[in-house]
Amino acid sequence: MDFIEFKVMEPQQHFLAIKRQCDLQREIRKRIKGDNGADCEFFYENENKLTYLTVVTINPKHQEMFTLHQTHGYKDSIGCLDEVMAYLDNIHRSDSGIIPYKVSWCKLNENNRNESTFYVKNLQELTDKFYENKNVDDYVIQSVVMLPMS
Repeated sequence: MDFIEFKVMEPQQHFLAIKRQCDLQREIRKRIKGDNGADCEFFYENENKLTYLTVVTINPKHQEMFTLHQTHGYKDSIGCLDEVMAYLDNIHRSDSGIIPYKVSWCKLNENNRNESTFYVKNLQELTDKFYENKNVDDYVIQSVVMLPMS
């Protein structure tokens, strides 16, 4: 588990904050696993006294990592995790402005076709999430299909 620096607090408060962080991470993992079978990881960064979180998913079939969501800055990890929970609540709401897309893709010089689903506001966000931390020349997107809203 990533350790996130909490402001100086009493030991009991500190324990409860860490427990809350663990509970939220567990719930997020459970929801992602239940939605599409993927695992996820949490990457925290601290900058200018704010905590930022990037949640990435790891598909069990092809082992590729894709960005699920990046948070705004918060005073602690709990704010970040609450934002991710709200994002997961909103991705299946038709009035959220978040659109599901199915992307068919392959790695360059490989014949296997993969499919991944992204929940984004626009195609720019989709390509940003798809290619984050990847060499764009190593992947070929074969098709992008907008899925029906839930």
